Amino acid sequence: MKALLERKKRVGLVMIGLIFCALWFPLFAAEEEDEEEEEEEISIPMEEILSFEKHAPAFMVKLRKEEELDAFPCMDCHEDEEPNPTERELEEDHEDLVLEHGGGRFWCITCHHLEQRDYLTSLKNKRIDFDQSYRLCGQCHFQRQKDWFFGGHGKRVGNWKGDRELYLCTECHNPHSPAIEPIPPNPPPKVRKGLEYVPTKHHKHVNVWEKYLPNQNKEEDHGH
Repeated sequence: MKALLERKKRVGLVMIGLIFCALWFPLFAAEEEDEEEEEEEISIPMEEILSFEKHAPAFMVKLRKEEELDAFPCMDCHEDEEPNPTERELEEDHEDLVLEHGGGRFWCITCHHLEQRDYLTSLKNKRIDFDQSYRLCGQCHFQRQKDWFFGGHGKRVGNWKGDRELYLCTECHNPHSPAIEPIPPNPPPKVRKGLEYVPTKHHKHVNVWEKYLPNQNKEEDHGH
């Protein structure tokens, strides 16, 4: 009798364990799904992360890599080479490059993907297409990027109405030396046909302090 009771007790414990597993397993599976969703969220495409870009008026960019980058695709040369992240004096095709960007704090692989040279790289080691280089620039220059998204910085191709096609940052800024050098001023417009330029005293350039100080001096003299 005692053995029978022990057996029933063990069967009861087994049944309780099975019921517990049946109830607990769906919750465990749901947690695993949530973890998988979280992992997927970590690798969200960059176009979904950039809040400024999401809210900016729709735009396209003028593509550059195929037509304007002489050495593209980069992997034509780098494919058979072992990636070398060491800072060093550049040779061969890159010996003329002067890296002034960042004031000595940057190196090639700060912006170029170490292993896949046909891409740029983000600060989180995500690949960035050369024709989306504004996403790389915006990691540091985020205020300028916001202005660029909404039309306050940069240039627009073709027209100011209709579809927005924008020049990339590198259309105006050399990515290795981005400061824009002074541009010589254009000459004044030519005199229209049938008219003759006659210089007068009004055309003479007068500094602000030269324009107003003499009158002030005269008033001071009269006051004395």
